[in-house]
Amino acid sequence: MGLSNANSIQFNINENTKVIADYAFYQSEKLTAAYMPAGSVEYIGTYAFADCPLLRGVTMESDVKEIGDYAFSSCSSLQSINIPESVTGIGSYILSGCYYLQTAAIPATISAYDLFGSSSLLELTSLTLYGNGEMKSSFSKITTLERVEIKEGVTSVGSFDGCTSLASITIPEGVTSIGSFSGCTSLASITIPEGVTSIGSFSNCTLLTSITIPEGVTSIGSFSGCTSLTSITIPEGVTSIGSFEGCTSLESIDIPEGVTSIGDDAFNRCTSLTNITIPNSITSIGTNAFYNCTSLTEVYISDIAAWCAVEFGNASANPLVTAENLYLNGNLVTELEIPNGVTSIGDWAFDNCTSLTSITIPDSVTSIGSNAFSSCTSLANLTIQEGVTSIGDYAFA
Repeated sequence: MGLSNANSIQFNINENTKVIADYAFYQSEKLTAAYMPAGSVEYIGTYAFADCPLLRGVTMESDVKEIGDYAFSSCSSLQSINIPESVTGIGSYILSGCYYLQTAAIPATISAYDLFGSSSLLELTSLTLYGNGEMKSSFSKITTLERVEIKEGVTSVGSFDGCTSLASITIPEGVTSIGSFSGCTSLASITIPEGVTSIGSFSNCTLLTSITIPEGVTSIGSFSGCTSLTSITIPEGVTSIGSFEGCTSLESIDIPEGVTSIGDDAFNRCTSLTNITIPNSITSIGTNAFYNCTSLTEVYISDIAAWCAVEFGNASANPLVTAENLYLNGNLVTELEIPNGVTSIGDWAFDNCTSLTSITIPDSVTSIGSNAFSSCTSLANLTIQEGVTSIGDYAFA
């Protein structure tokens, strides 16, 4: 142990000391730092460093195996601590009351509540998480947190919602699911590693400009309110996507085969969106999904029969209402021939498709939905075969 001055103590343990007993430094008013070198301490007792008001830093390079209950609790000046990966047993609330912790390396496999209790982390800026298995903690609304590093071995990443200063996060290979980062307004980029299968919400990440989703992901959360997002790559295999409402910089998006539905308001207020590709697997598009997409001019599909079967929640669910131009396999559709075998044409299916000049509907069609061809202002020729028995309201208005 070395004395830096008469009023403070820096505790440098020697290699022969393996145990720091219960209450060993409890309420020490002079202890400012604790250093445990490699090969030294293996056990830290209950309340061993608790309530040391001047303790600012704890460095553990030794192979500590167990830390007792409340070991560092109520150290109101503690700014940094690293809990080594060698630890196999951690007591309750070892860091409760450490309100001003700035840098911490802690196991991801123990819940934040078990470590910190109900204490608020008022100044935490840098966090390292390690361990083998799922991350048990949520670190939402820590507004000072700037950097997060997840070490290899962690298989899932929890929530960091509302961490408004978070600008950097490192996610390793081996992670399979990523939680929510909603409201991380300083996050400009994130790399999603191969192997991830589900991604949570990134809504209102207003600096996020682009994101690439790797192959293997099947579920994507919301990106609504990401006002700087200009592009997103969604791979084949994704079966559900969240909302992109209010992504005012998003210019284009390809929705891959396999996605079956687009939700309500999914692209509402995407005012820079100029084109969109709708796959054949889509069976329903929710209410107002493309409302206020004021720059949309092109809708791309590859199968007229599949398009006729899409269930639209309302007129603004259909991107054609704004885009007006439908492209089939890259070619602008002007002379529409509904394929033989189609039995019904859904509500709003070709609403406001102003590029259409002629329409031929075969015998197989028995019903034409409401507003199916309304506002097709360039339509000059219409052929309806004898199989049609029902024509909905405003079908050709």
